Amino acid sequence: MQINILKSAQPTAFLLAAAISLVSFPISANTNIGQVIFSTGNVRAVNDGEARVLRRGSKIQEGDVIKSSRFSRSQIRMKDGALIAVRPGSEFGFNQYRYDEKDSSNNSSILNLVKGGFRTISGLIGKVFKQNYKVKTAMATIGIRGTHYGLTICQQGDCNTDGNSEIADGLYGSVIDGEVSAKNDTGEFVFSNDEFFHVESLGSQPRGLIKPPGVIFAQYESEEALKKADNLKKAATSQIARLLQQANVTGTLATTNELLVKHIRANFETTEDIDLEQVISALNVTVPGTTTAASPGQVMSVSYFGQGGSDSSTGLNPATNTITSDGTANNEFLLNSTALSNGMLEPVAAVSTDNNGAQHAFALASASIVEPQTAFVPNTTVKVGWGRWSTQYTSTVNSVIEPHVGQLHYLVATDVTTSVELSQLGGLIGSGTYASTGGTKATDLTGNIAATHATVSMMVDFRALSIDSFNIDTVVNGINYAAGASSVSINNAINNGLILSGAGQCSTCTGQASLAFYGPQAEGAGTVYTIQDGATNAVNGASVMDNLTPFAP
Repeated sequence: MQINILKSAQPTAFLLAAAISLVSFPISANTNIGQVIFSTGNVRAVNDGEARVLRRGSKIQEGDVIKSSRFSRSQIRMKDGALIAVRPGSEFGFNQYRYDEKDSSNNSSILNLVKGGFRTISGLIGKVFKQNYKVKTAMATIGIRGTHYGLTICQQGDCNTDGNSEIADGLYGSVIDGEVSAKNDTGEFVFSNDEFFHVESLGSQPRGLIKPPGVIFAQYESEEALKKADNLKKAATSQIARLLQQANVTGTLATTNELLVKHIRANFETTEDIDLEQVISALNVTVPGTTTAASPGQVMSVSYFGQGGSDSSTGLNPATNTITSDGTANNEFLLNSTALSNGMLEPVAAVSTDNNGAQHAFALASASIVEPQTAFVPNTTVKVGWGRWSTQYTSTVNSVIEPHVGQLHYLVATDVTTSVELSQLGGLIGSGTYASTGGTKATDLTGNIAATHATVSMMVDFRALSIDSFNIDTVVNGINYAAGASSVSINNAINNGLILSGAGQCSTCTGQASLAFYGPQAEGAGTVYTIQDGATNAVNGASVMDNLTPFAP
């Protein structure tokens, strides 16, 4: 570019690469003991006070306590081959896990079920080192003899669904194959294939049941049971109010926490699918330095991939959002004040309301801003900044946590070319030829990064107010992603974005991109984009362009 580029002194963060397929587990000295092979809804692992969201490919570590919401499912494959399916509303810990194929003397698995339940097919520890396998509960300690079984804890009537009041509290077990022992203060009792049991308390003798209890392998939650989530939401109102008091909100939002709390509080009573504990945990993050609300008229654009989205063929929901700050809670974003004082534009949170009234809030949370840069648009005083957030950012849609994959790329600018200015350019410069001069390096779903920013070109006819051609080309992990659009009105492109079709070596590619012009004579332009090639390959990024057409005298 023809201007100075400012770079943040913030170190580049380590990028977490999300595995998207089941892999083998080599023996090593680290604490990884398993891997998530399926996850939907809100599932977290808490370890030594630190919480992390679990998705497909996430590693499980010794000491992890798995916490799942009422609306979640997950399956875990352990290093010894065991398969564990965790039911909704569970708290399930890996107190101790040792597995070494070369030295089996210390192989052991000690689990702890606090609430909820799970179903499991044993691995080598349960089959070969069965004396070292235990599941601890408040009612009994479970041992196995190489088996397929399930356990569920019923507490305070939470297993009584659909008007059924016959299921008493306590520990329930079902044995599909092998044997299970239940040991407590009354002794040790063994149950075999196709047997079921109930343990009321630590001092109660386990008793066999003549039929399945209906709480182990059933559809875990009925509509009646889900209504109990309302109590959780109501109890949380006071927690949110306290957070607001502590934040001492005065006028414009000043912290990431305040923005997300305000957003969740506004929509809380109508939210059904929300794990409040996780949301509050996400709120209580510390953003380095202070934050400053963007001035009305400033623009931010982001690209990201939601997971489990509307596209059933890919499981992704690619999105590009443009947020124009209007000074209200419906559309605003926050900038890092420390970076701003050094000339940088680094967004840390935003709220955007779409045309259908849906609100999308996202925040830096525990993510890092990677390779941020800020520049002046040539021959103007307009600043434009770009960068990407690593994978640990927080995203919600109407207060519901939105699972996502990959990184979030952003563009932020202090001003944009107005519709009136664009309409006058036909008589001034006629047409414009734009070429990329900077931007983020595109990233794919598993954290691979392009060697350089994408090549973006655009031809604009300002007389007809038309985008004659728009093309993006980038290579990530040896895969070429190329897509473009043509004959799109400028107003439609700015207001609704561009729908991209495959080009060149990527004829099957699809994508979408935002578009904004910067400067009084559209001296620059910017786009954030997503491009997909099939069900597993996808990238996103951000690009800034200069108008290479000489201005008319």
